[in-house]
Amino acid sequence: MKVCYFGIYDRDFSRNRIYISGLRSLGVEVIEVCDRTSGLRKWKNLATSLSNMKGEFDAVIVGYPGHVAVPLARFFAHGKPVVADLLGSLSDAERNSHREPGWRGHWKLFKAKAADELGVVFADAVLLESEAQKDYFEQLFGPSHKYRVLYTGSWLSPRRFYAPNQKDFVVLFRGSLTPECGIDHILDAVRILSDDRRIKFKIVGRGKLLDVVESRIKNEKLSNVELVSKRLSDDEFARVYDGVSLALGQFEDNPRLSRTIPHKAFEALAVGVPYLSGAGQAVQEIIVDGETGFIVPLADAKALAEKIRALSIDMNSLRRVSDRSKRLFQMRFVSNLLAKELLSFMSTQFRVK
Repeated sequence: MKVCYFGIYDRDFSRNRIYISGLRSLGVEVIEVCDRTSGLRKWKNLATSLSNMKGEFDAVIVGYPGHVAVPLARFFAHGKPVVADLLGSLSDAERNSHREPGWRGHWKLFKAKAADELGVVFADAVLLESEAQKDYFEQLFGPSHKYRVLYTGSWLSPRRFYAPNQKDFVVLFRGSLTPECGIDHILDAVRILSDDRRIKFKIVGRGKLLDVVESRIKNEKLSNVELVSKRLSDDEFARVYDGVSLALGQFEDNPRLSRTIPHKAFEALAVGVPYLSGAGQAVQEIIVDGETGFIVPLADAKALAEKIRALSIDMNSLRRVSDRSKRLFQMRFVSNLLAKELLSFMSTQFRVK
């Protein structure tokens, strides 16, 4: 089988890496046609490259991000199926996470809505990251046989043992430092727990709130937190979870985040570090409180701090969750299993073999 992975997708984005490597591990020939150069020339390059392949593939998969590349794939796919990995809604992100005031914000929202619609209309199938996203797309565009939920997984190698630091209880937050991740609630919890010298926090991330985070750590004299803001290599990233006792998810009460499952949730499952998240709808599709992770109310720093303090002295619960989360990852979210699920869907939907 041969597929063309197509568009303006980010090759370093975890979901693209996971699915491409998973497909190749199953013997699928994956031809990448990707152009992320600025300006209009990339669209001509993409159209020419896909057209020159003359349909000598079984399907086109439009990688993420790539909503606006879907019509181009449709026109030059020589009648072969087009599978759009949209993940979620661009207009949802624009409205609830990136909205700017004034005419500029209205224009960006308009473009995002148009991109969503183009991605859905011109695709033969649409891949989404969660059941909550599927429900949202059906609200926006109506029910359709096109939608398929495929979870993201992680490229991190599963670990055999849960090996937290024996001296300190290390709590990790990894991710973009943005308002919707709930970094303010995390820092509030850091402050509340500053009286417990055994609990240490590690924040690994960059983003538009980096200056705010640095300022709060300095001004509030939060000596129990380490901030790592440099860009990490793959090797450095793979070691981020070393010695970590507990990994943190997202905690802001944001309607968009209720539909997303962050990559760090799958990372924690892969390496067997217990994952503590706010009670978003989508994340609870894979994180069951006390079984495969832990859940606390959204936007509640006090509840977050209390849960961290309780878990810091409950190693039995942590080890139980570690074992079950690793087992869940190995049964459902390893890259070749996700790729098999994608191939099975394409075979059923389009008779692609």
